[in-house]
Amino acid sequence: MTARRRAPSACRHTTGGPSDRGSAGLWLVAFAMVVFAAASAVVVEGVALAARHRAGNAADLSALAGAATLVDASGADITSSSDIACRDADRIARANGARLIDCVVRDGIVEVVVVVTVRVGELSTEAVTAKARAGPG
Repeated sequence: MTARRRAPSACRHTTGGPSDRGSAGLWLVAFAMVVFAAASAVVVEGVALAARHRAGNAADLSALAGAATLVDASGADITSSSDIACRDADRIARANGARLIDCVVRDGIVEVVVVVTVRVGELSTEAVTAKARAGPG
């Protein structure tokens, strides 16, 4: 009694035709592109958040500088002390990488608006604005 052997072609297990060859590489490239896009989005969001904080800090410090100037010049003329307060607020905003776009002194309270320009990627720049007010009490 001899054992029958099957033909070698009948024992082969195939998982697909020749068209599946190399598809793992394409899937890897596609996955890498998705990961890169997600990482880029996180970086852009981080840059925007940092710019918002920088603008807020510059606005706060500018308003405080203007209010401190008003307190120091409390005996001076209202118009000139307002101008000096806004000039000091502008100086502090520039020192913090921002640009003062509005400064109003009303009833001893200094209100400022500053803008910070930030580069987002190679092609885009965005302006982030922040407001702050400071005064006695």
